[in-house]
Amino acid sequence: MNQLHAPIKHHADLPTEEALIASIIVDSSAAEAAQVVGADFTCPSLRKLFDLIMALHAAGEPTTGRHLLNAMTTAGLIEEIGHDRIRNILNNSQFEVAHARFYSERLRAESIRRKVLIELSQTISDIDK
Repeated sequence: MNQLHAPIKHHADLPTEEALIASIIVDSSAAEAAQVVGADFTCPSLRKLFDLIMALHAAGEPTTGRHLLNAMTTAGLIEEIGHDRIRNILNNSQFEVAHARFYSERLRAESIRRKVLIELSQTISDIDK
Protein backbone atom coordinates (compact mmCIF):
# COMPACT_ATOMS: atom_id res chain seq x y z
CA MET A 1 0.00 0.00 0.00
CA ASN A 2 2.75 2.46 0.98
CA GLN A 3 0.48 5.48 1.09
CA LEU A 4 1.75 8.56 2.83
CA HIS A 5 -0.47 9.95 5.52
CA ALA A 6 -0.18 12.64 8.10
CA PRO A 7 -0.59 11.63 11.73
CA ILE A 8 -4.04 12.30 13.08
CA LYS A 9 -3.89 15.44 15.19
CA HIS A 10 -5.58 16.04 18.50
CA HIS A 11 -5.72 19.20 20.51
CA ALA A 12 -4.94 19.97 24.10
CA ASP A 13 -7.68 21.55 26.17
CA LEU A 14 -5.42 23.55 28.48
CA PRO A 15 -8.18 25.91 29.69
CA THR A 16 -10.19 22.94 30.96
CA GLU A 17 -7.11 21.34 32.53
CA GLU A 18 -6.34 24.62 34.31
CA ALA A 19 -9.97 25.13 35.34
CA LEU A 20 -10.11 21.72 37.02
CA ILE A 21 -6.84 22.33 38.86
CA ALA A 22 -7.96 25.81 39.94
CA SER A 23 -11.25 24.41 41.20
CA ILE A 24 -9.47 21.84 43.35
CA ILE A 25 -6.95 24.37 44.68
CA VAL A 26 -9.72 26.77 45.69
CA ASP A 27 -11.98 24.08 47.15
CA SER A 28 -10.44 20.69 47.88
CA SER A 29 -13.90 19.09 47.88
CA ALA A 30 -13.81 19.55 44.09
CA ALA A 31 -11.26 16.72 44.09
CA GLU A 32 -14.15 14.36 44.80
CA ALA A 33 -15.64 15.33 41.44
CA ALA A 34 -12.40 14.67 39.58
CA GLN A 35 -12.96 11.47 37.64
CA VAL A 36 -9.67 11.76 35.80
CA VAL A 37 -6.09 10.70 36.42
CA GLY A 38 -2.89 12.57 35.70
CA ALA A 39 -2.45 10.69 32.43
CA ASP A 40 -5.63 12.37 31.14
CA PHE A 41 -3.81 15.73 31.10
CA THR A 42 -1.91 16.76 27.98
CA CYS A 43 0.40 19.29 29.62
CA PRO A 44 3.18 17.47 31.52
CA SER A 45 3.54 20.15 34.20
CA LEU A 46 -0.24 20.29 34.78
CA ARG A 47 -0.28 16.48 34.94
CA LYS A 48 2.38 16.54 37.66
CA LEU A 49 0.61 19.34 39.53
CA PHE A 50 -2.70 17.46 39.39
CA ASP A 51 -1.06 14.26 40.66
CA LEU A 52 0.53 16.20 43.53
CA ILE A 53 -2.73 17.91 44.47
CA MET A 54 -4.61 14.62 44.39
CA ALA A 55 -1.92 12.95 46.55
CA LEU A 56 -2.21 15.79 49.06
CA HIS A 57 -5.99 15.47 49.04
CA ALA A 58 -5.82 11.69 49.53
CA ALA A 59 -3.49 12.19 52.50
CA GLY A 60 -5.90 14.71 54.05
CA GLU A 61 -3.44 17.56 53.50
CA PRO A 62 -4.52 21.06 52.43
CA THR A 63 -4.12 21.85 48.74
CA THR A 64 -4.02 25.62 49.06
CA GLY A 65 -1.44 28.36 49.48
CA ARG A 66 1.69 27.67 51.44
CA HIS A 67 0.89 23.94 51.81
CA LEU A 68 0.78 23.49 48.04
CA LEU A 69 3.94 25.52 47.49
CA ASN A 70 5.78 23.50 50.17
CA ALA A 71 4.63 20.24 48.59
CA MET A 72 5.72 21.48 45.16
CA THR A 73 9.14 22.38 46.56
CA THR A 74 9.49 19.01 48.30
CA ALA A 75 8.47 17.19 45.10
CA GLY A 76 10.93 19.24 43.04
CA LEU A 77 8.14 20.81 41.00
CA ILE A 78 8.51 24.43 42.06
CA GLU A 79 11.18 25.03 39.41
CA GLU A 80 9.19 23.28 36.68
CA ILE A 81 5.79 24.76 37.48
CA GLY A 82 6.64 27.90 39.46
CA HIS A 83 4.66 30.28 41.65
CA ASP A 84 3.63 32.40 38.70
CA ARG A 85 1.98 29.50 36.89
CA ILE A 86 -0.17 28.74 39.94
CA ARG A 87 -1.06 32.43 40.30
CA ASN A 88 -1.91 32.65 36.59
CA ILE A 89 -4.03 29.53 36.75
CA LEU A 90 -6.00 30.94 39.66
CA ASN A 91 -6.27 34.48 38.29
CA ASN A 92 -6.78 33.83 34.60
CA SER A 93 -8.63 30.53 34.38
CA GLN A 94 -12.31 30.77 33.64
CA PHE A 95 -13.56 28.38 36.29
CA GLU A 96 -16.30 27.77 38.77
CA VAL A 97 -15.70 25.29 41.55
CA ALA A 98 -19.27 24.05 41.10
CA HIS A 99 -18.35 22.96 37.56
CA ALA A 100 -15.45 20.70 38.57
CA ARG A 101 -17.37 17.58 37.50
CA PHE A 102 -17.99 19.13 34.06
CA TYR A 103 -14.27 19.92 33.66
CA SER A 104 -13.42 16.40 34.75
CA GLU A 105 -15.87 14.80 32.32
CA ARG A 106 -14.62 17.00 29.49
CA LEU A 107 -10.99 16.10 30.20
CA ARG A 108 -11.84 12.42 30.39
CA ALA A 109 -13.69 12.55 27.05
CA GLU A 110 -10.75 14.36 25.43
CA SER A 111 -8.34 11.80 26.87
CA ILE A 112 -10.36 8.93 25.44
CA ARG A 113 -10.60 10.70 22.05
CA ARG A 114 -6.83 11.30 22.09
CA LYS A 115 -6.10 7.64 22.85
CA VAL A 116 -8.42 6.48 20.07
CA LEU A 117 -6.81 8.88 17.59
CA ILE A 118 -3.32 7.71 18.57
CA GLU A 119 -4.32 4.07 18.14
CA LEU A 120 -6.07 4.80 14.85
CA SER A 121 -3.03 6.66 13.57
CA GLN A 122 -0.80 3.76 14.58
CA THR A 123 -3.10 1.25 12.91
CA ILE A 124 -3.08 3.26 9.68
CA SER A 125 0.69 3.48 9.89
CA ASP A 126 0.94 -0.28 10.37
CA ILE A 127 -1.33 -0.90 7.38
CA ASP A 128 0.77 1.40 5.20
CA LYS A 129 3.94 -0.57 5.96
